[in-house]
Amino acid sequence: MTSGRDRRLLLAAMLASVVRPAWADTDLAWGLPELMAGLARVKSGSAQFVERHYLQVTTQPLVSTGVLRYAAPDRLEKQTLAPQPGRLSIEGDRLLVEQAGSPGRSLSLREVPEISALVDGLRATMAGDLATLNRVYTLALRGGAADWQLDLVPRERRMLALVSGIRITGSFDLLRRIDTYQPDGDHSDMTITPDPS
Repeated sequence: MTSGRDRRLLLAAMLASVVRPAWADTDLAWGLPELMAGLARVKSGSAQFVERHYLQVTTQPLVSTGVLRYAAPDRLEKQTLAPQPGRLSIEGDRLLVEQAGSPGRSLSLREVPEISALVDGLRATMAGDLATLNRVYTLALRGGAADWQLDLVPRERRMLALVSGIRITGSFDLLRRIDTYQPDGDHSDMTITPDPS
C-alpha cells in the first residue's frame, strides 16, 4: 500500500514525463528563420573584441584588441586599439582603411569582390538577411537559441581560394565569436563581448 506522499511523488513524476515546461519547447520551433529574425531586431550595438590570427609562419598567434560598432543595415566599424591603432569602416559599398601614421584609403567593395563577399556574410548575419546569406554561402545551423553555431561555406570558387569557411557562434541575438578558416591552414578567431546597453 502506498502512502499519500508516495502517490503525490508518483503523480508528479508522471506529470513531469508528460507535461514539459514552456521553455523546453523553445528550441523545437527554433531554426535559421528564427535566428535571422532575432538578429534583424538588433539595430545597433558596440562590443569589445579580442582577435587572434594563427599563421603557419609564426609560433604564437598575433593578437589584437579593440571595439566593434554596428548600425543596421550596413554600417560596420572595427577599431583596433592594440597592438597598433587602426580603423576599418564599411558603409554601403565604401570601405575605409585607416592606420596610424598613414593616410586613410577608401575604395569600393565592388573593386574587391572576394572581400565584398566576406563583408556581405558578416553584415548579412548581423542584419538577419537570410536571402543574402543564402546567395553567397551554404549555411549549416547547429545548437539551440541559447547556444547556436552558424557555419558559412562560400559558394564561389574565387572566394573559396580566400576563405574556406566562417563559423559564427552566439546566444539568442548576440554574436559571441567569429572563426575564419583559410585554405592554407591559417585561421583566426574573434571573441566578442557586447558592451552593456
